[in-house]
Amino acid sequence: KISHSRFVIYPNSAMRQQLVVANKYTNLTSTTNSHNVRMESWLEGFIEEHGMDTAMKLLNINQRSNVEKNETKKTPKRNVKMPNRKVKTPKRANMALHPPTVQAFTHDDENKVTEETNSFSACLLVMDDNHVLKEWLAYHYHTLPLRHLIVAVDPRSITSPSVILNKWRKHGMVIDEWSDQNYLSDKLLLLAQNVSQLNETSIVELHLSRQREFYQKCMVALQKQSRTWTMLIDSDEFLMINKRATDRFNVTNVPPLEQPGSIMTFLQQELVKNETEMPQETPCIMIPRLRFGNRESDPEQVNRGVPQGFNASAFTTLRHRKHAEPVLSKINKSGKVIVDVSRLHPANMHVNNPHRPLFVYCPKSELYTQIKDNLLVLHHYSGTLDQFTFRDDYRRDAKAKKAFAQ
Repeated sequence: KISHSRFVIYPNSAMRQQLVVANKYTNLTSTTNSHNVRMESWLEGFIEEHGMDTAMKLLNINQRSNVEKNETKKTPKRNVKMPNRKVKTPKRANMALHPPTVQAFTHDDENKVTEETNSFSACLLVMDDNHVLKEWLAYHYHTLPLRHLIVAVDPRSITSPSVILNKWRKHGMVIDEWSDQNYLSDKLLLLAQNVSQLNETSIVELHLSRQREFYQKCMVALQKQSRTWTMLIDSDEFLMINKRATDRFNVTNVPPLEQPGSIMTFLQQELVKNETEMPQETPCIMIPRLRFGNRESDPEQVNRGVPQGFNASAFTTLRHRKHAEPVLSKINKSGKVIVDVSRLHPANMHVNNPHRPLFVYCPKSELYTQIKDNLLVLHHYSGTLDQFTFRDDYRRDAKAKKAFAQ
């Protein structure tokens, strides 16, 4: 049987200088897209499910410049100085560490319960991410399926995601937009309002604290709404079934990427397989990341299978198909998680960091596994140099930007 621990990874890494090292090595050692996965198949499936007109309206990739013009806030450009700055065998999570489950489903409406248990939610912190947000929403709406989203907009952002999000609200997705006032403590809110007076170290710490508090408040809110599996990832990360691992472990009945809800179908299928081994599987699944660099793929490969009317080069998942070697955890860095919020105990929902947010539920013993051992993987895209430099991220210094262009 497939061990549940094969869903899980958390490579040993440091967050700082991440892009400096990652993009140097991604460009030098990159290989063709992960295990012959046809990335264009998610778009084919999305169009087949929703029709060409709806797909064009929701993605609107070709009109990105006009959309971003409408979304730009009338706020001055930020001027924040950037700071200068042996694989272990995976083990099963210790189920004894997990506190009693929280009763999740108390609705009388069985249809609503079915929707909540068979779809995903996400907590997403954004800052000038509109260039990839349309694709991120469409991809996860189709493959997960993503149906509930809480978005927190960094106040330093000079663009707003509201125009994009409103299109998806009309399409049926439940989306809440939060500002700092919705989740920050009074102390952090005061710091955020006076960010121009903070030194570089304090600005970085404020960002990390914002992540921690947002994830915690977001998970609490989703639990109250009886949601289940929730992604805690960024807008440049795309959740995938890991074909490398499913082939290696001879996993059968793997749903294709073009099938709506393929990831939830696969997740439920694999958890049921392991029911006799793990009657109470972990509510935290730790997922490795695979770094995709900024090197452009061949035009023929980029445009392969893309319907007429869509500019394939505007899709991150199609444009960049070169990635680091999966075995290089120093390049691919720390993983992220999906969490079943319905089974989190309220006393144990304190968030420690975005990579291993819940120490009680995300066991340290499962931090050190390889991508080839995990049934799920996150494709982590650096994007183009223009996209990388558009956002003033104080964790990225001039050295990182120079390395990105090499």
